[in-house]
Amino acid sequence: MPRLVVITFARAGLGHLRVANAIIESVPAGTETVFFSTTDRATSFFHRLSSINPVMRYLAEAMQHGLLEAVFTLLYTASIRARAGRLLPQIEAVVNQQKVRPTELVFISTHFGLAHQLSELGMWPGRI
Repeated sequence: MPRLVVITFARAGLGHLRVANAIIESVPAGTETVFFSTTDRATSFFHRLSSINPVMRYLAEAMQHGLLEAVFTLLYTASIRARAGRLLPQIEAVVNQQKVRPTELVFISTHFGLAHQLSELGMWPGRI
């Protein structure tokens, strides 16, 4: 198995899981694929908080526009990239569970946070 397609999803509502399932269904037959979700529960916590609490929902919506969005995006992106190393043991476990060690990993991410972390790990070649 030279290539393993890793479909990552966030535990933040059913939308991410639905998208991941749709991707799995569209992958060509014979392609080795696995699902991957981080053990970090921050994403699901904040999603749940902004879904249930009207004040938090308002704040979450407000942070998606203008200067507040720019500042939040800068801080959030720096924070999740700084924690990217926490994904390594989880990704190594996925790779080590394969019968044949893949020579290439292809990641498809349904959440921008995971995509940022994975791209940060891409800066560390040879670690997996």
